[in-house]
Parts: sequence; structure tokens; C-alpha cells
Amino acid sequence: MITNKEIEEYIREHAHPTAILVHKPYVAVRLEYIYDGVPLVGDGFAKVSFPDKWDMVFGISLACTRAVRDLRKQEKEIFVDILEAKRIIDKEHNDALEEKLKILRDYISDFPF
Repeated sequence: MITNKEIEEYIREHAHPTAILVHKPYVAVRLEYIYDGVPLVGDGFAKVSFPDKWDMVFGISLACTRAVRDLRKQEKEIFVDILEAKRIIDKEHNDALEEKLKILRDYISDFPF
């Protein structure tokens, strides 16, 4: 089963920001992920104000986290399908590597050392 955390990590790695708006104390971020030629968009907003000291980087980070969550909530089924396919491909790749490693070990074990 694919967890929300796995989906959000995948989105953080593969989505890119298309807009970052800062108007103290507000920050807005829009993330975009292209899926099969179609842009999937998530928006995040943050307000950094009293008692917190104004910090633009913190505000952008918080807004990005919220944009990732927004994208996950809107398109969860798509990301679950992507990650399940990725798991299958990774497993097939690992199985192929293990088979090649076994052949190599067998080949090496035939040499008299």
C-alpha cells in the first residue's frame, strides 16, 4: 500500500514551482507536475506573522509543503498508480540484477584460485 508520505516525497522530488508570490506577511506557491502532457497543479499559502519573526524562506517552505499536500489530495489516484508502477519496475530491475549477480558468482566460483 502506498502511503501519503511516499506520495508527498515523490511530488517533492518531481514537481516544480511555477509561481512564488511574496507579499509580507503572505506567501503563495504553485507547484506543477506534468502527467502524460497534462499539468497537475497544487497551490499552497502561508502567513508568517507575530509571534513568528518574518522569514521569507520559512514562509516559502511552509507554502511548498501545503502545495504538495494540495496536489496529493487532488490527484492521489494518479500518484498511487505512478508509485505502484515504479515499485513493479524497481522489483523487476532488482530481480534482473540479482540473476546477473548469481551468474557472475557461479562463473567466478569455477576459477581455481
